[in-house]
Amino acid sequence: MSDKTLYTIIVHSENIAGLLNQVTAVFTRRQINIESLNVSASSIKGVHKYTITAWTDKDIIEKVVKQIEKKNRRDSGALLHGR
Repeated sequence: MSDKTLYTIIVHSENIAGLLNQVTAVFTRRQINIESLNVSASSIKGVHKYTITAWTDKDIIEKVVKQIEKKNRRDSGALLHGR
């Protein structure tokens, strides 16, 4: 794991049934293990916050972020932040 970095992705989205499954499926398809996952209500009414951490490479996490952004824009207009 020496060449990998721990990344944290924060997704803000409407509370839509099945969205958590879609987001985690992006990681599963790329065989990335999620180190931690937290879902909670945000300070914005009707919006939930997903915080996901995973060890991976920069190029792979960028692809994951793009895929989640694409999926969430289509489903709910979600905001996504990676670091």
